[in-house]
Amino acid sequence: MTLILGVHMATKTFLVSDTRLTRQRSDGSFKYEDTINKSFYLNKKTSGIAAGHVQLAAFVIKKLRDKFPESSFMKDLKKVIDESANEIIKEFVNTTMMTNQSTAMIFAGFDQGKKKKIGAAILGQVMSAELVARGNGSYMKQGVPNQIKTALTESLMKNGTLGADSFIEADLPNSRMFSLKIGTRQYNDGNFYQLEEVECYKYVAFYPDQEFKKVTVPNTLLSSIEFPETGTVSYKDDGFIYSDATKLMSFVRRVARENDFKNVGGNIFSMMVTPEGSIFPTGDIAVKKEDGTTEIIGAIDSIDNVLCYKLPDGSKGQFQTIEGVGGGITANQLQI
Repeated sequence: MTLILGVHMATKTFLVSDTRLTRQRSDGSFKYEDTINKSFYLNKKTSGIAAGHVQLAAFVIKKLRDKFPESSFMKDLKKVIDESANEIIKEFVNTTMMTNQSTAMIFAGFDQGKKKKIGAAILGQVMSAELVARGNGSYMKQGVPNQIKTALTESLMKNGTLGADSFIEADLPNSRMFSLKIGTRQYNDGNFYQLEEVECYKYVAFYPDQEFKKVTVPNTLLSSIEFPETGTVSYKDDGFIYSDATKLMSFVRRVARENDFKNVGGNIFSMMVTPEGSIFPTGDIAVKKEDGTTEIIGAIDSIDNVLCYKLPDGSKGQFQTIEGVGGGITANQLQI
């Protein structure tokens, strides 16, 4: 199991992963290859990342893509999973004779319409997080998206106040995020899968030792992405994409180091999912260290429409894909 993270904001939706492939040798030892892109597309509006057994992940991706036309939305994906996940697992076992595999996936995409429902309580917590962290008497000028300002104003004018269970509706693309666990052993109610919605301003992560260690994305990080302090982010030449990616990649790298997750390594790949398709920063990958300085930890580039990597040790090459690796005869020994 590697570390993958989905962060569902009102105006931005991110999928983040490392690029490490773990190979178990016949003597039980492990070999690490930092050369796999763990993201994938179902269609232009829907992307995903995966962790776990690579052969099962590849099988599931192919089956879902076959059942998910280009015109489909996230609501259609939920229906496909509910109707087909158990049959996909049965077909996988019958085809491969493997009964010990599992995978975790995070999907991000959109439904029709431009009305984004946002819980007022969680919005308030995230919006105020950085200011609260600075302490009493602090001041900061935040950049609040106009659609959220307008939605808050309209809701307050209509209701007078916003309670813990209140919602606002912003004029934003209707993004959604799901987490999916799927495996050859039943989770509950006779199902071989577990599908959960990730609400707005929530996140989901899958990582090594998940049963014993807790990875928490602080509200201050979410706040710095959605409501950055004015003047700290350049919007010229998509500077905000690089700024947000650096914050998320730095967080993932720090968590992996602090918890000694040996299955996590290589580049950190951060992808923002938009209604027009998924985008990611290319060029040098930079993270911020604890002392505030910046460290270059490699690079990701698209060369002749092929996604390529440069690792911290200087090695370069073409990224492998989940489906490419998952089709190998030794894939049972591989995990992403």
